[in-house]
Amino acid sequence: MIDENKHELWSKVLKGEGLVEVRLPIGTGIAGCVAESGDTLNIRDAYTEPRFFPDYDRMSGYVTKSILCMPLENRDGKIIGVI
Repeated sequence: MIDENKHELWSKVLKGEGLVEVRLPIGTGIAGCVAESGDTLNIRDAYTEPRFFPDYDRMSGYVTKSILCMPLENRDGKIIGVI
């Protein structure tokens, strides 16, 4: 979801047995670029994409292969987040 006051995307993710908040500046990484541009991105190999932000993979131990990222819009067409 977009935090307009801080110009960031935020989400909660599972880490161990609890939830932690993750924040990312709009325009950073795939999700941040989609939030900024409103364009859908379908990326077959994340590690060949220069906009990919691999820090979350390094922290979690997960290896991202492909990404489909789309903007979430409200009824007025305003981008309120990404999925």
